[in-house]
Amino acid sequence: MYIFKEVKFSSRGLLSSNFSRIYGLGYSKSFHLLEKFGFNRLSWVKALNLYRFNSLIFFLKRFYMTENVLKRSVYLNIQKKININNYAGFRHISNLPTRGQRTHTNAKTSRSRKILKVKV
Repeated sequence: MYIFKEVKFSSRGLLSSNFSRIYGLGYSKSFHLLEKFGFNRLSWVKALNLYRFNSLIFFLKRFYMTENVLKRSVYLNIQKKININNYAGFRHISNLPTRGQRTHTNAKTSRSRKILKVKV
């Protein structure tokens, strides 16, 4: 069993499904990564040795933002919009869609969960 940033790779699973569980990697990026290193889409974790796993992880750390780095980047981008009093930042504060989606007839859950924040 291999571990990468709190994601455990089960020895019985496929490489593609295990890599897609990493935050920031989906199925398409995991397939691209495995093809780059010469693995089939249906390769098993059992077929992976420690050297190849470490080379995959080194490549991931160097060229992809994953897990906490990506979460922090998204959080900082939202905070930057809030701090400059951007319209999108205002929409983030009020838990409404930021990219122009309709809320009059759609997105009932978005409007019902709105909590009024009162500044004192």
